[in-house]
Amino acid sequence: MRTKSLTYKLGVKIRILRRAAGMTQAQLAEAADISVNFMGYIERGQRTPSIATLERIAKALKVAPKELFEFPNDEESELAYSILLTELRKCGPEDICALVPVVKRMVHNEAET
Repeated sequence: MRTKSLTYKLGVKIRILRRAAGMTQAQLAEAADISVNFMGYIERGQRTPSIATLERIAKALKVAPKELFEFPNDEESELAYSILLTELRKCGPEDICALVPVVKRMVHNEAET
């Protein structure tokens, strides 16, 4: 089995984070000050962005640059997780504290099945 290149994994992660943020490629490209074509190449793993470009992409996605290098094992699960994190970032501390017991019950119920 062939392993995916770092450039490919980075592109997948950027696509996941972009979708989770509810952005189009054009919106992200504009926010990161790069062309839409280059954004497409990045997401497909066909071009390697510079560190400066990665910083602008992370800023546009409102994530820490290190998040771009936390790669998913399962793209669908990672997308769902990223969407959840995007929404949680909009919540205040009280809301998040209220959600913790709900999440714990969900995890506990899942473990029992």
